Amino acid sequence: MENRNPRSASSTSHVASLLTRATLANVRKKLRRRAENGSRSVFYDNTVETYSWLLPGWVVEERTLTSGRMYKVYYEPSGECYRTKSEVLDAWEDAGIIVLDL
Repeated sequence: MENRNPRSASSTSHVASLLTRATLANVRKKLRRRAENGSRSVFYDNTVETYSWLLPGWVVEERTLTSGRMYKVYYEPSGECYRTKSEVLDAWEDAGIIVLDL
């Protein structure tokens, strides 16, 4: 099984980069949803191999609902969210960021 080094919102403060911590602080300010009873939410940054394509300061939240359905939400450093990798890449293109290798 792949070791993905999960960085949850509660455990991130001592292991995440300063940029990741700043992003998570902005995300917490914007989140208004209440976690479903029994649901799980874990944050990852670009230090995890699966998400190494993310720019520094960007994080992805993997939400697993009680039904077992898992989905991802990507956050930029300001806390703005994106639902898909394609939306993230489009935002980078709109900002003039050139991505050479994914």
